Amino acid sequence: MNYTGRKGKLRIYDSAQIIDTTNLSVFIYDDSEGTWTEKSTEASADDTSYTGNFWADAGDKIAVGTDSKFAMLQFLKGGGVFAVGSGVLVAEYYNGSSIVALTGVVDGTSDGTDCLAADGNITFKIPIDWAAGGDANLSSSKYYVFLSPTAAPTTPPSADILAPCDGQYFEIAFSKMDFSGPIGRPKTEEVLVLDRGTHSAHSHYIEGDDSPIYEPLDISWSCLLDDVYNYTYILTALQCGNFNNSIGWTTTGTTSKGTTKNDGSNLNPAFVDSAKKAVNIQVLWDGGTYAEGFAYYEVFFPDDQQTIGESDTEVPLSCKGAVYGVIERIHAFGVRY
Repeated sequence: MNYTGRKGKLRIYDSAQIIDTTNLSVFIYDDSEGTWTEKSTEASADDTSYTGNFWADAGDKIAVGTDSKFAMLQFLKGGGVFAVGSGVLVAEYYNGSSIVALTGVVDGTSDGTDCLAADGNITFKIPIDWAAGGDANLSSSKYYVFLSPTAAPTTPPSADILAPCDGQYFEIAFSKMDFSGPIGRPKTEEVLVLDRGTHSAHSHYIEGDDSPIYEPLDISWSCLLDDVYNYTYILTALQCGNFNNSIGWTTTGTTSKGTTKNDGSNLNPAFVDSAKKAVNIQVLWDGGTYAEGFAYYEVFFPDDQQTIGESDTEVPLSCKGAVYGVIERIHAFGVRY
């Protein structure tokens, strides 16, 4: 994939998990009563205030929303209660006309056959048509995820924290970007096995080794940065370094290497050299009806392949790295891993 002369924004994420309670909105829907109860305050802080029972039956819902789109929710029981008998988690969103299923949902709160039965994250792909609101009782300016069980829990869950979660990031605006990168990962090879060198009814394919799934893929771009944005720390961010200040990380940089699953089942291996750190890259280009871009997870940027300059009117930036993790098309910023 190649883009030329594009304008937009780029975020460099690490893998530190930051709970976002800014403008948090949490409501519980009681299906038997047909009522919504707000639990925003109880769900927003790690303290002694718990949300009370989420679900009494399979028709109940939890609505978790905030002003910005997101791709991860964190569930922390704290002094609350894990669910028993809740079944599989149903995760939905509002598309502007109805509440429909999210895609790419991974429930990190499941334990056996029950959801919200363990501390963990619920992740999903940010939908292209995600609209604010979803019910007259909810805020019309917030983006909500609706969570419900497939069975009436014998022990209803409650929580200390239920809120969107993101990685810490460094964001830049760019113009005149020339971008080159893959849109996905290669699959394993299909190897044809013949019957003693001859095609017959016994001929068949076997799956080749997994190496193509894990090969690093090149990513590069050159662009201009607006002088208004603080470009001083961008190379530090690409190295997942530490620069604790108002425009950079707020905690120690955490490598993203080994956080995604290229084969869908097993976490990718970590680097042998623990000093090498990878970051997650997300880019959104301006233009079009919907925001469009890509997320590249577990990206390593060698020091000797990054350059930055400065003139009176513009700041040219040129970067080159290798993608070791998952690649996804995105329509809003927000990490899932």
